[in-house]
Amino acid sequence: MQLLKSFAALSLVFGIAVMIGCGGSDGPADVSPDTPPATDDGSNGDVAHDDAAQDDTTDDVARDDAAQDDTTDDVARDDTADDDGADTAPDSDIETSCEPECGDRVCGPDPVCRLPCGTCTAPEVCTDQGQCCTQDCAGRVCGPDPVCGLPCGTCTAPEECNDQGRCECVKDCKNRDCGLDPVCGLPCGTCTDPEVCTDQGQCCTKNCAGRVCGPDPVCGLSCGPCSASEVCTDQGQCCTQDCTNRNCGPDPVCGQPCGECGDEGVCDHRGVCMPTVVGTCVGDWCLIPAGTFNMGSPIDEPNRSNAEGPVHSVTITQAFYMKQTEVTHTEWDVLFVNNPAYFQTCGRKCPVDSVNWYEAARYANALSGMHGFDKCYTITDCTGTAGVDLDNCKVSLTDRLDCTGYRLPTEAEWEYAARAGSTEPRYGDINEIAWYDLNSSNQPHPVGGKTANAWGLKDMLGNLAEWVNDWFDEDAYTSCSAGCEDPLGPYQGSKKVMRGASWDASAEPLRAAYRVGDAPNVRSGNIGFRLVRQVPQQ
Repeated sequence: MQLLKSFAALSLVFGIAVMIGCGGSDGPADVSPDTPPATDDGSNGDVAHDDAAQDDTTDDVARDDAAQDDTTDDVARDDTADDDGADTAPDSDIETSCEPECGDRVCGPDPVCRLPCGTCTAPEVCTDQGQCCTQDCAGRVCGPDPVCGLPCGTCTAPEECNDQGRCECVKDCKNRDCGLDPVCGLPCGTCTDPEVCTDQGQCCTKNCAGRVCGPDPVCGLSCGPCSASEVCTDQGQCCTQDCTNRNCGPDPVCGQPCGECGDEGVCDHRGVCMPTVVGTCVGDWCLIPAGTFNMGSPIDEPNRSNAEGPVHSVTITQAFYMKQTEVTHTEWDVLFVNNPAYFQTCGRKCPVDSVNWYEAARYANALSGMHGFDKCYTITDCTGTAGVDLDNCKVSLTDRLDCTGYRLPTEAEWEYAARAGSTEPRYGDINEIAWYDLNSSNQPHPVGGKTANAWGLKDMLGNLAEWVNDWFDEDAYTSCSAGCEDPLGPYQGSKKVMRGASWDASAEPLRAAYRVGDAPNVRSGNIGFRLVRQVPQQ
């Protein structure tokens, strides 16, 4: 670079010297076409003209020198680009085309440029080696043909292609001596009489030994079937099962299961599913936990009566089951011929109305007997017929905490269950939880149509008023004002307590604390009942 610049400088000096040497010659002056001719004022005109020409020539040389410098710089830049290899301009001498190398290939793409080497004429096809070939599967349905090596087809699992180009299943007997292999369903072998093949593929001599049904204990093979109405016992005998009044556990005749209760229920010793989770009801029964609550209404509760106070603490010491709904027409008709209901056209799922207190106690005993439980009531000296005119009964309750059967709830149990932990007058919005005079159309409704309380109970308020076990006394709570456990109410009286109000009541009495009494032989279209049962002690 430095050498080029030095050379350019020397050339400039030489050019100037030449021009100076030629300044006095007779040749025409080098006048720039862009420079206007000087005006001759008559004095030294020739000298001025020559000087101007000299100056113009010098400028041209200078411009040529600058151009020379620029050219030199361009050469330097090109030189730098060549030195660092970063010149991205394409070289004109590089070959950009690809020459295919087909070799002995006559078809298909060449392996270098992937350009075609030629084509085959039908029915020929091009092999992977670039040769035209007429495929000949000759009955093969899979694998390569023997001429061209091209596929003749594929097999579907579990079949595989054999050497003859046929799809076949390769059986897998493993440890099986007989029966069919589990892969292809092909025989693994046979047994010799009297042996039979088990489901596990083993030869075995069946031994039913008096069994007429179910699996034999040696080979696990069937000893025979039972009729459609029979079940096979664990002992291999056909038996007619009797699950009457049972929905779980073994039946007492054949010992075979009558059903399952699921994760939220437990089968009691009488074959009835009962709930195990508070708030979850199973088979129309809800679990009510033991606990303590404040019974009665405070003096500032609207529409209260003096019979609802004083508020006092009550402890229910043992858990019990309460029927989720009032007893229905269907449930009543299972046990009694005579249905006393005034609202017969309401439907079989409606609560049975017009049942007096004696009949409610009689129903509880009948249901206990049907399920094989202890009867909680001793009932004597009655007149009349249940469902018609039952009256004048002498009724006593056995120790309710020991009785395993069904009974009416005590007044304390009823209010405790109705509240389900609530301290408000009612456990929800009245229109959502109860049928009463403003929404009932002057009649009861099928049970369970309203929202349940926190423990799963329905229709605790409205629909029908409900008999409970206690005698009615307006001052009954005074004996428990300091608190008590499992109260049973007065020992005697002329009226029995009713709770919950009914379909024809206004909103005022539809409160958890509301209580009223009537004679035990009274029957009315707005009175019904529901039952409870103690949770068996472990």
